[in-house]
Amino acid sequence: MVDSNNLRLFCEHILEKHQSLDDITSEMLADEFRDMFLNDLPVSPKMLEVVAESLGIKVSAGPTPRGIRGYNDIYDGKMNIYYKNDDCRSGKENTILHEIRELMEHVFSDICPDYQPLRTLAVHNAANRFAAAVLLPREEFRNKVYETGFDIVALGELYWKSCAQIIIRIAEVLQGEIFYYGALYEPFRIVHPDYRVTYWSASSNEDHLSVSAQLFPRKGRSAMRGSLIDEAVQRRVPCLVERIITADTENIGQLTAIARPVIFGDTIYRVPIVAVLRQDRDVIQPQIDRVYPEVLPDFFQHL
Repeated sequence: MVDSNNLRLFCEHILEKHQSLDDITSEMLADEFRDMFLNDLPVSPKMLEVVAESLGIKVSAGPTPRGIRGYNDIYDGKMNIYYKNDDCRSGKENTILHEIRELMEHVFSDICPDYQPLRTLAVHNAANRFAAAVLLPREEFRNKVYETGFDIVALGELYWKSCAQIIIRIAEVLQGEIFYYGALYEPFRIVHPDYRVTYWSASSNEDHLSVSAQLFPRKGRSAMRGSLIDEAVQRRVPCLVERIITADTENIGQLTAIARPVIFGDTIYRVPIVAVLRQDRDVIQPQIDRVYPEVLPDFFQHL
């Protein structure tokens, strides 16, 4: 194992081992990072600060510009990460790892003249994928997804992660394996709240069911009256639709979906929804057994 006392040595190790930076995925990079620095130990913001310091990166907690959880800079040759001091644990962990990955991009460009650095948005997306892959290791997380029956709330509590991060990570680890659609609805008004999609993700397999925006709501779309989300909000309990017919031919592309509101006091703070092909309905059975949802009549061409 390379003597990993700074970020440059780690990046040189990655280049030496894999030869081409273009072939390194976020999953591969996260595996190397986890094996070298975390050793399957429990992750915490403090631990990640120590890891960053060992990489030669100074980490500082404090106020950040509005709407920004964290950022990084290189000043006088020194690498720095700044994160929001009053953020939640999950947010701090994600931010530190995200900024480490963004700083890696500078080092990769320096040690490999032929490397084409990612553009701003691509770096941001790669950093998000890297952070998620470190915090939610693929095989372990995949197994927990099936064990919990795709229970977004239970997985969030298990890993101390937001529902949004769980929804997105499920699609990453199950891509090509199973059809899955997940979305998170959150209120946009205090009085008579309008629940809208704030995050969504999907994975597909050989069944080739199209993830159309008409059937599968995207970011910003409000819950329709009579939809599964609307029913879960009105009833204030988990709700299940055993059969959602997605085409005029009843036995093509049928879905099963479950929505589980997160309630504190009198307020519904969020409602995650998961939909799978009806033929794969058994994968959500562990969640059904745990939350005892109310079963709704069949839906036709809507969630």
